[in-house]
Amino acid sequence: MSFRLLVIDRTKDADIRYQKAFKNKNYAVQIVPSLREGVKKISKKIHFTFQLIIIDDTSLDYEVDFELSKKFSHIPILFLLGDQQTSFLEVLESNVFILFKPFDTKKLRQKVKKLEKWVNIQESHKRQKLAVKTISQFTQETDLKLVLDNNSDNIPLAVNYILYFLEIGGAGENDLFRVKLGLTELLINAVAHGNLEMSSVELKGAEKNFDRWDAELKKREKSPKYRDRKVYVRLSYTIGEKIVLSIQDEGSGFDSSKIFGKTREEEDMYNAYGRGLKMVQATSDRMEYNEKGNQVVLHYFPQDE
Repeated sequence: MSFRLLVIDRTKDADIRYQKAFKNKNYAVQIVPSLREGVKKISKKIHFTFQLIIIDDTSLDYEVDFELSKKFSHIPILFLLGDQQTSFLEVLESNVFILFKPFDTKKLRQKVKKLEKWVNIQESHKRQKLAVKTISQFTQETDLKLVLDNNSDNIPLAVNYILYFLEIGGAGENDLFRVKLGLTELLINAVAHGNLEMSSVELKGAEKNFDRWDAELKKREKSPKYRDRKVYVRLSYTIGEKIVLSIQDEGSGFDSSKIFGKTREEEDMYNAYGRGLKMVQATSDRMEYNEKGNQVVLHYFPQDE
């Protein structure tokens, strides 16, 4: 199927230039002289939508351009601009892209090719989200298992992935916040303290030397001794009833009573090391460690109506 372009350009030779630029490149190109005409074209094509809009700066109408960028935020817009228009772009939405003049036909094609890939990725994500959202309407329970590599950079991705399933399943904002807090803290602990066997007190010290900590973290992630260890995450979600998260590492474990048995004075001696776990405990409805201390299970009962 052809990649569909709508070009807004009022110059006399626009037809010739764009048809030449995209000839035999599997592009379907329609050229109109103004954005108002472009809006009409888009509005009329109910079953046929353009995948990219190209606007030449000789055809700019700032008020209409801004409204178009908001109304059709699902369609990327490529502005062909001179430097003097850059301030205008600061107020536009994230679907806006720029190609500065002067440029040749090859550079234009390269830019459009990149945006074609971007569009295909976005459309693929939309189909996936629609599939998940559709099936969630007929789903009462979700049981999701993840096996994560021992890489701290992947933690935010794993957190967002799990939160997405909960959000699609109807979990409220307060519950999502509690899960995000608990899951982030425990995944960091599983990788750094569990699998990489790092000690906050030893590596950060009383002054919290984070540079030293980060350097050692990256070093151990590549070490043969630690790099092949995994983190196992399981989400069990019964819609409207409960959320259960299990996080397990392949480290030697720890004595949780050393954290949860501390007095306030003992916590202050170590600059709040361990308080993250207490915060997780306070914001979850139940928190359980296994005997070895390398697995923790969090229970959440929905608080949002």
